[in-house]
Amino acid sequence: MQIIRDHKKLCAMFHLVNLMGLHSVLDFGGSLARGNMFSRRYWKNSDNHIDISQTVRLDSFDIFDACKFPVYQQLYHNIYHELDEVMANFYDMATFIDIIPFMETDVFLSLCDLFRSRCSLLVLQLPPETNFPLEELHQLGHCVPTRIVGYDYMVIWTNRD
Repeated sequence: MQIIRDHKKLCAMFHLVNLMGLHSVLDFGGSLARGNMFSRRYWKNSDNHIDISQTVRLDSFDIFDACKFPVYQQLYHNIYHELDEVMANFYDMATFIDIIPFMETDVFLSLCDLFRSRCSLLVLQLPPETNFPLEELHQLGHCVPTRIVGYDYMVIWTNRD
């Protein structure tokens, strides 16, 4: 399993869900589980936190077998292991946090293309290396590069009708 060792990578998901008032989120790759998060609360520091409300449908597509412990059934509404199960749903946002380094680039881009018909917003945490073909992401929709707590993301508003 690929563990997320820096929890700051997860802040983008919490921040965008609240900023945009989203109702459904797909955590592709089970990043919350890979970050050993057991609740929908992200602590920014000892005094401040961001929550993802229980009213937000938060699903996981668990490609790393990170959601195998029963506690994650309390964190996620649904934990999927088959792509067909996920593709039966529509999401306000799909997040791909710490996924790109572990997938072939062409497979990842095909996956994003597939998800743009099922999501209004794609959030990709970009790898630090510069060889990722960012120009190909612009075919998925309106791309806005952003930096959240020191990590680079591409936020893509899809062309979904």
